[in-house]
Amino acid sequence: MKGRVHFNYRRSIVTNSVSDLQQQLAEHNISPLSNPRVGRCGPSLPSEDRLVFCFAGQGSQYPNMGRQLYETQPIFRETIDNCAAILQPYLDISLLDIIYGSQQELLNQTAYTQVAVFSIEYALYQLWQSWGIVPSAVIGHSLGEYIAATVAGIFSLESALKLVAMRGKLMGSLPYGSMVAVLAPTETIRELIISHPNAAIAAINGENNLVISG
Repeated sequence: MKGRVHFNYRRSIVTNSVSDLQQQLAEHNISPLSNPRVGRCGPSLPSEDRLVFCFAGQGSQYPNMGRQLYETQPIFRETIDNCAAILQPYLDISLLDIIYGSQQELLNQTAYTQVAVFSIEYALYQLWQSWGIVPSAVIGHSLGEYIAATVAGIFSLESALKLVAMRGKLMGSLPYGSMVAVLAPTETIRELIISHPNAAIAAINGENNLVISG
C-alpha cells in the first residue's frame, strides 16, 4: 500500500532542533492522545479502490450508439426497452426508432437527443453495475447531472425521464442560436459584445477562456 493512507493517526510537530524533535516524539510515545496536535483519521479506501462515474451531456450522441450492447446484453436491452416504454406518453416517435430505427436523423434534435442520451447512459450504468462495477460517487455534466441524480436515488427513473423529456422539448422550442469559445479576457469580451444585445457570455471557463452565445 502506498502513502500513509493506512495509518489511523497523524501528528504535527513544530521543532527547531533534532534533540527537541526526539523529546517530543518520546513524549508522544508515552501519551499519544493527550497532545492537541494529534488527530485520528477516519477509515478510507486505497485510492485505487475508489471509482467515480462521470455522465456526459448532450453532444455525445451518434446513430446506433450501443447497438451491439442492445443486441448482445440482456440487461442493457431490458433497460433501454423500459426507458422506451416510460417515454411513450411524452414522445411522438418511439425511442427505439430514434436510436436504432428509421428516425435516426432526429437524434440531433434536442427534443429527442436528451432522452436518447439519458437512456443509453442509464442502461450503461445498469450493465456495469450487473458486472459488479459500482462507483463510490457519481457526477455529471449538464444532462449528465440528471442521470447522476437518478442513479444516486434522487429521482425515480420515471420522474427523471419525464423531466428530461419536458426539458428537451422546451429547449428544442427555443429560437436557433450559436455558441463560440473565445480565448480572451472577460472584460475584453464584455466591451466587444455590448453593442450586440442578442449576444451574452454563456460561461466563464477560465481567466482567458469564455463561451459567448446568442
